[in-house]
Amino acid sequence: MRTATLWILLSLAMTASAQPGALDPTYGDNGAVILQPGAYLDLNNQVIAAPDTTSYAVGIATPDSIPKLVVTRLLADGSLDSTFGEGGYAFIGAGSNTQGSTLVRTPDGSLIAAGVTLVGLQRDLFLCKLSAEGELDPTFGDAGTLILAVGPSFDAPRKMLLMPDGRFVIAGESKDANNVYNGMLLRFNPDGSWDTSFSNDGKLFLTQFAQADRFVDAAFTPDGGVVAVGEAVVGAPTVVLLAKATADGEWDTGFGQGGWDTLMIDQFFLDYAGGVTVVDDRIIICGTTWGLDGADAFMARCEADGSLDLTFGNNGVLRIDHDEEDEFYDITIAQDGAIMACGISGPMDLSDAYDLLFFRSDADGQPDAGFGTDGVSVIQLTDTTDKVFSMALQPDGGILACGYTVGEDFDLLVVRLIGGSCDVQSSVSPGSLVLCPGGTGLLSASTGDAYQWFRNGELIPGANGPTLEVGADADAGAWFSVQVSDGPCSALSDSVLVDGYVFLLPYIINEGDQPNGTGDDGEQIYCDGDNPQLVIGSPYDTNIQWFNFGSPISGANDTVLAPTSSGSYSVEGAPAVCPDFVLNAGVSVTMDFHPIVQPVVVESGILLCPDNEGVSAQWFYNGQPFFGGIGQCCIPIFAGEYTVFVDYGDSCSVLSQPFVLVGIREHDGTRFQAAPLPTSDRVTITWTTGKPIPNWRLLDITGRQVLSGPQTNSPLELDLGKLEVGRYWFLPSGIRAVPMEVVR
Repeated sequence: MRTATLWILLSLAMTASAQPGALDPTYGDNGAVILQPGAYLDLNNQVIAAPDTTSYAVGIATPDSIPKLVVTRLLADGSLDSTFGEGGYAFIGAGSNTQGSTLVRTPDGSLIAAGVTLVGLQRDLFLCKLSAEGELDPTFGDAGTLILAVGPSFDAPRKMLLMPDGRFVIAGESKDANNVYNGMLLRFNPDGSWDTSFSNDGKLFLTQFAQADRFVDAAFTPDGGVVAVGEAVVGAPTVVLLAKATADGEWDTGFGQGGWDTLMIDQFFLDYAGGVTVVDDRIIICGTTWGLDGADAFMARCEADGSLDLTFGNNGVLRIDHDEEDEFYDITIAQDGAIMACGISGPMDLSDAYDLLFFRSDADGQPDAGFGTDGVSVIQLTDTTDKVFSMALQPDGGILACGYTVGEDFDLLVVRLIGGSCDVQSSVSPGSLVLCPGGTGLLSASTGDAYQWFRNGELIPGANGPTLEVGADADAGAWFSVQVSDGPCSALSDSVLVDGYVFLLPYIINEGDQPNGTGDDGEQIYCDGDNPQLVIGSPYDTNIQWFNFGSPISGANDTVLAPTSSGSYSVEGAPAVCPDFVLNAGVSVTMDFHPIVQPVVVESGILLCPDNEGVSAQWFYNGQPFFGGIGQCCIPIFAGEYTVFVDYGDSCSVLSQPFVLVGIREHDGTRFQAAPLPTSDRVTITWTTGKPIPNWRLLDITGRQVLSGPQTNSPLELDLGKLEVGRYWFLPSGIRAVPMEVVR
């Protein structure tokens, strides 16, 4: 296990208190995180801060002795986030040597990293996209990675910028066919394909310098362009290089000398830029200028056209001369407009024992006396070399910087400095908000002078007020937090859940008397006097209104409706917790109430028949089912009480009143003589009128015909020997039946 001695010595007689510019003792090991994921070469090139107080760094690591691009995710306290990649690291390799240079985080939490990889003897551009969990995104490039030969032999990305629509820009350098380094700007679509709306093919090169030029950093300008800085060789000296491209990938002819310009700080030996940022339309650069007495770090500010802004610092330039060698590699702007830069400071004695250099000035380039000592903070972490190349500001004003420290080998380094004496409290109220469907609510932030709201950890563009309106349809189930700023300080609140009520559609329950049947059109059939009930299902118990054929029923505002007449019934209502969320059941219950029908028994010749007839009839003799009949009529054979139930197709009929037959009348029937009776086999029937016997039938007790015959002269002899024992009726057409009995 490699080790490094952690001094944490703040030079210039700084105290160990919470003074801006000091290491934050709550982060990592007294303000520093030193990681050794590889065998011998680990270093960070860029750090970015996420809104949720986590952070990411990209660089190089050698986990299996082969250099790979590494992305590291750290939690707010500087510990590795074990849920990311492999215990906090995502290692991506392509070939024998892959290195990471720059990184961006998309609004959904994905990460795009850029670097280089060796393909034979050629260094090509390497891109990859990771999910928020640190896995390669298969929708990007070739299963998550891309290798691109931009130039014939050497390509190197230095800074990546993310556009609001997901496209991204890379600034760097590329060797041309003449072996000359040229600054390059590249633009890609979100999936890694070339954005051909930029310079026709996605590539723009600065070729005005015969010896060499390169870009090391870039920033967007308010007009949608890109300003890039670096260095260019002009004769012997190296000078600071500035260039500006338009949004469509052309060099901006209104900038400098036709899209580019140079800047000499010392007018003597060697100048180069380290970082750039844009405030409004002015360009602020940091870098290094070399002279006979060593190197000074500098900041300079230029107008939108590339000319020096003489109101900044000392005629446009601010120099930092703390030690023999001071260099700035990155620059950023704090929330209060303060300018911050980071780099190294140390002696020129070939010991290579550099310390960390941080500087803060006001917006006009005057050192901030409240930061370090006169704006300068130099931190010695170890007794060897420590370097930081990139910095980022966290939501609470903390200052992150990354690079490397030299122990037995090179180790990843991330430090956090206190950005200011901050006591900002950030909270969201109410702490729990439950919205009704379709409803809205208001989240309020604690008091501050600036606000930024986040949804599920992602910044909400334009949400910069003390309150935020949320809606159930779009926001139920989402977590919201707010970053509250007060002067230069800010704090991110805990997240609160916006929840929402979810209700099933209202429905109607049939209770009480159930329908007697269903009509041809699906209507429920009831009889007059039935007591059905319609109930709206819970929790719809508020603001209820029942309807019949779409019209409100006056006073029908309870959960139960008891219809008594035909209609098509529907209902609407709302849950008590959301009384304005009124929904209609969306279906109607059609009811058809039929009148009660009681048939009347009437005589029809020798028959008893119902008036009116229905689908079918069931006769009863003295209360017992009786099956002897003709169609819906019956043949009364014995004296007694006859009743009938007629089915009219909707079950709304009732049993008739009794028809009492005192005795069987003898007319017509008495003119027939049948003998012998009872009989076991044969019987002779004689009609004493002398007339022919009409068409006849012999019926059993159920009314089933067992014998029949045509009109014939009297007497008629019948053979009943094959019939079952029992009662039978001889029924001449139009004449009362003659009973007979078969016995054995």
